[in-house]
Amino acid sequence: MAKDRFRYLDVPAELQFARENEKVASVVLHQNGREIAAKRTDAPPPAILFPSEEELQAYTGEYSLGPLATFTITIKGGNLFAQLSGQPAVPVFATKPDHFEYDLVKAALEFERGDDGKVASLVLHQNGIKQRAKRK
Repeated sequence: MAKDRFRYLDVPAELQFARENEKVASVVLHQNGREIAAKRTDAPPPAILFPSEEELQAYTGEYSLGPLATFTITIKGGNLFAQLSGQPAVPVFATKPDHFEYDLVKAALEFERGDDGKVASLVLHQNGIKQRAKRK
């Protein structure tokens, strides 16, 4: 749209970057009448892997977290989605083999393999707590 201002094609939203000493220092997301600002850090961007849909297939299925809680892992549009009972399905992103992180909350899913090499369980890492869910 202009120098340092960009518009998304598929959603009504814009990004406005701000510079300090000619380096991008922050960005503001303009969407739905809201403005959400984020400062740039020196931390490296997160590493994201892009497993093939065939590789993702190994993780799909249901995992029992308890008598009333089940994780359902599916693939949509080439991405892995995790859904806990009573919650919407959300994408998770591979950051290393068998390890997927949520973008919406600070949580991760670590898939564990059995002696046969097949995925046998997952571990939810959230708020310093690890919860294991066995594959059904």
